[in-house]
Amino acid sequence: MQKKYSEETGVSLKIKHNNILGYFVEIPTVQAERLIAKGKEGVTYHHGLIHRQTMTTAIRFSTIELSELEEKITLNKLRLNSTVISLGGGAFLNQRIRKEVLKKNISFWLNWSDLILLNRIRNSAKRPIAYKSSDDKLIKIISKRSDV
Repeated sequence: MQKKYSEETGVSLKIKHNNILGYFVEIPTVQAERLIAKGKEGVTYHHGLIHRQTMTTAIRFSTIELSELEEKITLNKLRLNSTVISLGGGAFLNQRIRKEVLKKNISFWLNWSDLILLNRIRNSAKRPIAYKSSDDKLIKIISKRSDV
């Protein structure tokens, strides 16, 4: 997959994983800026890359293909016996994952106040959706995820 994306975009890149973004494509900033020179929408349209996070040394993107892979891996892990998996609210928004969790697993949420959550995630570079978002936008995201 990494080779395919590199050939399609014409840049060197790596596919990585972390507990915040899941699977993502990481491209050095200089090369990524050439790709997005015509706008982020063009990168998505031509290469299927969806901007997730900008850092000083690299820009991270997701793809539908990587999201589908992560969903498949997560569903397989959920079907194992005696396994503990920590899923974030974003993963639980996925209907297939949520259905599998609720079918035969134990799920619990930490019920924190909006203020505690805001202080925890506000301006965190590790949380690209929250990074530099207004408090109002963050409260809407928290509310949406709490309703699931």
